[in-house]
Amino acid sequence: MILKDIMKEAINWDLPKGVEHIAITGVTDNSKDIKKGYLFVAVTGYKSDGHNYIKDAIRLGAAAVIGDRDIKGLEVPYIQVETAVKH
Repeated sequence: MILKDIMKEAINWDLPKGVEHIAITGVTDNSKDIKKGYLFVAVTGYKSDGHNYIKDAIRLGAAAVIGDRDIKGLEVPYIQVETAVKH
């Protein structure tokens, strides 16, 4: 699946130009589960904040990251959304 399809289905969000055709092999909000090509969703939880694990997720092979903070300078596309939690 490509990133554009995942984003449209999950939250109907428009992506920045140039990243919509990135191949995604899986999606997770747990950096320990990342495999090459995964989309990492940085979720702020009760016990931990997924934004603290973005660099770990990238090191493990994340192809892109979604989060709700203003983060710049990552080696992979970062898509900032209003909330990374689906209601």
